[in-house]
Amino acid sequence: MDQGDNASENQQNELEHPWLVDPHNSLISAMISIRDFGQQISHCRAKSLLLTVEITRACFNSHHSSRIRTRDTTWWYVIFEFVVLASAVYSLLVTPLEFGFFRGLHGILLVLDIIVHGLTFVDIMIKFIVPYPDYFDQMVYDHRLIALRYIKSYFLLDLVSCVPWGIIYKAFRRRKGAEVVRCLIWTRLIRVHRLFEFSQRMENKIVKHYIISRIVKLILCQLYSTHIAGCIFYYLANVIRGDETWIDNLATNNKKFLHFREMHLWTQYVTSVYFCVVTSSTVGFGDIHPVNRREITLTSIYITFNVIFGVYFTGCISALVVKTSKKLIYMTSMDDLHKFTKIYRLGRQPYLRIKQHLRLEYERGYSNTDLLKDIPVSVRAEVTRVHEELFYPGEVIIERENFMDQVYFVYQGVLDSAIEVDGPTLALNPNSSFGEISVLCNIPQPSTVSVREECRLMRIDKQSFCSILETNVPDRLKVLTKLLEGNTSNGLAEHLTYQINRLQVDIAESLKAAVLQGDVYLLKTIITYGGDVSRKDQKGRTALHLAASGGHKDITEFLLEVHAMDINAADKLGNTPLSEANKNGHREIAALLVSRGALAIDDGLIQQPQVQPVLATKMCRVFACNPFADRKECGRGYRIRVPTSMDDLISNATAKLNMPDAQFVVLNEYGCVVPEVDMIRDGDRLYLRSL
Repeated sequence: MDQGDNASENQQNELEHPWLVDPHNSLISAMISIRDFGQQISHCRAKSLLLTVEITRACFNSHHSSRIRTRDTTWWYVIFEFVVLASAVYSLLVTPLEFGFFRGLHGILLVLDIIVHGLTFVDIMIKFIVPYPDYFDQMVYDHRLIALRYIKSYFLLDLVSCVPWGIIYKAFRRRKGAEVVRCLIWTRLIRVHRLFEFSQRMENKIVKHYIISRIVKLILCQLYSTHIAGCIFYYLANVIRGDETWIDNLATNNKKFLHFREMHLWTQYVTSVYFCVVTSSTVGFGDIHPVNRREITLTSIYITFNVIFGVYFTGCISALVVKTSKKLIYMTSMDDLHKFTKIYRLGRQPYLRIKQHLRLEYERGYSNTDLLKDIPVSVRAEVTRVHEELFYPGEVIIERENFMDQVYFVYQGVLDSAIEVDGPTLALNPNSSFGEISVLCNIPQPSTVSVREECRLMRIDKQSFCSILETNVPDRLKVLTKLLEGNTSNGLAEHLTYQINRLQVDIAESLKAAVLQGDVYLLKTIITYGGDVSRKDQKGRTALHLAASGGHKDITEFLLEVHAMDINAADKLGNTPLSEANKNGHREIAALLVSRGALAIDDGLIQQPQVQPVLATKMCRVFACNPFADRKECGRGYRIRVPTSMDDLISNATAKLNMPDAQFVVLNEYGCVVPEVDMIRDGDRLYLRSL
């Protein structure tokens, strides 16, 4: 498949199918515009559903311009890295020996020590130019960012570790305070963090015998702790003199060790390690034991450490045997894949693709489904709509003529979209999307989408995506309109036009039903959702025709005051809103229309009625409690007439309920604020709450 590198092909295909590349004509722009519409929606669930879209948009805006992470390390740095690791192992073994048994290194050990310090210093310099993967697994090549990151992490520690404290101690060992400098030799162990990093990388690559490798790692930790303890025990007995030590006690009990301090280094080391082993295992024979207070204190600390480490060791072994570790499950899967490949002679490419997917699943960490499984469904549905997926180059995400049940947003990487099998391809860069045409129009996917570079996609399933748009009808209309603007394909344009017309008809029918029912609140809500009061039905009637015909004075006033409508518009039969009001005997509405400039065809049809004050006919029941409180606590309340203003309603209600003078707000039985008396129906239950 062509990778779309030819600029002329991209430009030509962009003109033919701009909905694939132009983010301003894609679903992303339409989804961003949802936020502006969502601010007008008062329904709480609608706002919570729109939050998912906002989160997705915020993720897109945080995209970095750096390249996808690649293993482009040069061969010389790989060799140098292994040399540095070898020097770290050397420091790990020699540092305790130098501290306990040597007073400064000599001969070949001194030369090796100088070389190790030099390698560490060179490694510090190289760390300022070596790229690193950022939080989004992208390689950062900016030298300023690389240096800043290294300075904030291991720079100072590495700098301290490459100071030749052993040579400094050797030069000043006869002076006071030299032993403090000798203790600084332990700073070399800071280099062990390189071994930890290398160990983590090797564990990820080991497929077979993972359990054995973990057990060996734990055993090495135990042996190294014994190595350190043996050197420290000898240091306390040989350097800090004045009291009787375990060496003096050993020489007293066994004449062979009378000149223990002049014996060979190997004998001294093995004896000291033997002392640590029999002490930590608590099976000592009494031949070697701590004597002075310093040795007893160190022995107590060492035994405590061994108890804690033993518990940790047992727990790790139990986890490995039971096979509940996620790492072990991953390694077991890799081992099974290796065996499966050998048995069925699976090709290298399928093997690598399966291996990559298994590693992706492991690296993605915990599942949000597992994290939120105990949370109520209503809450979980609002935060688990958008999911992340990762794909490697060469994978086909969706093929042409297949139905999509997901909508994808490109968060990172590059994909190719091809209309035809051997035709030109278009690059889908970050902030692009695909799958929305198939999901919204219920038609097959018009193009094949494959991965050009390693990419990360944000996915939302069809049900969640459609529920967001169905809850917010104007947003769905906005999305479809945006898609239609950038679409020149006759087939897709036909489907989009059909969907837009169907939505407009649904909105118009809802608006018509609200006018016929005389529900001002519902009418306002539909207008907020994108309803057009000037849109005519099949008979040519507008919302003003229906309100005048039905005798709904409040709706007529609302349409005349808020919306500049043609008051003399005629339907297909030539009827105007004024003639509809006269025909149905609604004299007050007819007078209202005339006062607003309606022209009468026959002045005899209009008779100015004598409007007299009429008491409110709607009744409501008021309570002085929370709408969600128990009805027994609220009592029976008081039934009052609905006045013409909210101030009169609050005044009458507070007088009936004997409530003090304060600022109150009126709530309905669902806890929503009632701002106008027109929104109150006959028999409604209202609740007064102080501000």
